[in-house]
Amino acid sequence: AREKLQRWMMARHRRQSAGGGLHRHRRASATISTTADGGCSIAHERSDLAVLSFPQWHGADHANRKRYQVGADAVRRAIRTLLPPERALHLEVAVSSVMAPEQEATHPRAWSHISRQQRDAFDLLTSAAPARAITLGGDCGVEPASIGYFNARCGGNMALLWLDSHGDLNSKDSSPSGNYHGMALRDLIEPGRPHASCL
Repeated sequence: AREKLQRWMMARHRRQSAGGGLHRHRRASATISTTADGGCSIAHERSDLAVLSFPQWHGADHANRKRYQVGADAVRRAIRTLLPPERALHLEVAVSSVMAPEQEATHPRAWSHISRQQRDAFDLLTSAAPARAITLGGDCGVEPASIGYFNARCGGNMALLWLDSHGDLNSKDSSPSGNYHGMALRDLIEPGRPHASCL
C-alpha cells in the first residue's frame, strides 16, 4: 500500500509539472510511514507559505470602515478552509478595535494605530521568515509591511508590480481626506517616508 501511494504521488507530481502554469510552482511534501497494523499514514510538512491576516480598517474612509472589518474576517475564515494549518502558517496582526477622537484629527488619520500595526506585521513576518506570503486586508494600507519584509529578503532590490484602480500616491500634504489607504504606495517608493526603516 505504501509503494502504491508513493507511485500515485509521483505520477500526480509529473502530471502537474507537465501541465505548466501555476502547477509547476506548487510545492507539496509529505512523510509516508507504515502504521502498526500495516497501513499507511501521511504527515504533511508545513510549506514555506504564510497567510498574514491584517484586518486594518483605520486607513479607510469613515463610511466603509465596518465593511473592511467584516470583509477581512470573512476572507480569513475562507482562507483557513482552503489553506489549513498543515498547508500554510497562519499569522494574525492584532488591530485596535476603536479609534480615539483625537486620532481622527491626525494626518494621516489614526497614524499611531497604523504605524504600530505595520511594525507588528513586519515583525511577525520577519520572525516566521516565509518564502511566500498572502496578505489579507483590511484597507489598502496593509501592503507596506509585507512588501518591506520581502524587499529585505531581496537585499533591498525587489521589483514590485502594483495593480490598482488608483495610484495610492497621495502624501499627507496632498491627501484631501487624510486617509492612509491612499498613501501606501507613496510610502513604499519615496525616500524618507515613514516605512523607510522596514523597506
